[in-house]
Amino acid sequence: MRRMMLLTIAILLLVPAALEARTWLVKQDGSGDCTMIQACIDSATAGDTVLVGSGIYYERIRIGKRASGVSLLSESGPEQTVIDGMANLSVVKIDSAGVGTALKGFTIRNGAYGMWPGAGAGICCSRSSVLIEGNVIRDNHCCCDGSTPGIFSQYGTSIIRRNLVIRNSHIAASGLTAVVMLFNDASTVEQNTIACNSITDDGGSPCGAAVSANSPTCILVGNIIAFNEGYGIRCVSGPPNPTLVCNDFWENTLGNYYGCGPGEGDISLDPQFCDPSEDNFFLSESSPCVNWPGCGQIGALGVACGPIGVKEENLTTWGRIKVLFR
Repeated sequence: MRRMMLLTIAILLLVPAALEARTWLVKQDGSGDCTMIQACIDSATAGDTVLVGSGIYYERIRIGKRASGVSLLSESGPEQTVIDGMANLSVVKIDSAGVGTALKGFTIRNGAYGMWPGAGAGICCSRSSVLIEGNVIRDNHCCCDGSTPGIFSQYGTSIIRRNLVIRNSHIAASGLTAVVMLFNDASTVEQNTIACNSITDDGGSPCGAAVSANSPTCILVGNIIAFNEGYGIRCVSGPPNPTLVCNDFWENTLGNYYGCGPGEGDISLDPQFCDPSEDNFFLSESSPCVNWPGCGQIGALGVACGPIGVKEENLTTWGRIKVLFR
């Protein structure tokens, strides 16, 4: 017994302290471990967290195999923590990252792609199994067929959940593009709000789709896909088609579906956003997406204003809404 205890203690002493999970702090004022996000990602290893303080970070983020298993989190949420890609390719590129990798709580903006197909200006994710959650992906732009301004995911099994994908744009020579593109992908796209994005051709006419999927293994459940220029969803290579469950497709200019039809529990009803003209995509109390029978909440954001049509003084202010989203 004594020899076994001594052996156990010896093994424990041999385990390097470096294997313990660590939190790396990114602070622009120099009070953390790094002043730039990428520097802390490059220092982190599997199981570590990179916690990013408030600010606008003008950089392009790369999460590769070496950073697999690292969680990249914002400290104060997307209203206070912005990654700006400076109109230079993808803002966030993820490649060969495995389970345990996460990207949560950022505004991801100002990506621009115009070189070749198979890329994303906001987030480009390849051969990965990542949690992408609670981000605002907006104001990204593409001008190359087959690329996408919002999220591009290929050959992966990621979970893309509760993101707000708005105001992204693409000028394409053809309609074979989308704001969110799933290419040979088995990811789950869950409870996102994808709204007010623009896919147009060279002449300014709507084309493409808010979501494009060519694989029967991807799943879209509980998303609001509304007010986009183009189709709501384009199912490219079915049947069999992607699994659609409890989504709300509404007022997409070319129609809600192309190449497939409504899935189980899908609806086509006005989501009743509080004020989309002011980028307020929370739901009114009267929205059918608050608690649709058999589905629960649909979309990324909950209730933050009274029923549509009530007096202005009964509406929740945008300042209070921002606090809720943080």
